[in-house]
Amino acid sequence: MDGIEILELIIEEYSIYDFLNLTKAGLDMDEENCCETYDIREEKSWSVDITVHYKDRGGDEPFPDSPRWDCNHISTDFMGDGEAFKKWLKKNWKEVYETTLEME
Repeated sequence: MDGIEILELIIEEYSIYDFLNLTKAGLDMDEENCCETYDIREEKSWSVDITVHYKDRGGDEPFPDSPRWDCNHISTDFMGDGEAFKKWLKKNWKEVYETTLEME
């Protein structure tokens, strides 16, 4: 299982925000395209970009400070060593790592 597959598992089975809470993610808000991008550079051997795209349900409130904005989809980009990422998860989020091992 490579890094992107692990991220997909986290998104499907857990909360991407729980994962982000474990990291020192940088945040870039793109109001024009209604998305937030989190960049994670925890280790020199891997990095992750997670972009949360929002859909406007209508109304007058601006992005992103309103409940009218719903998550439309999440895209991920993993770069680097998947084994180093697994080791980091084992150290920082055992529940996810154990589930990952069961799938291999």
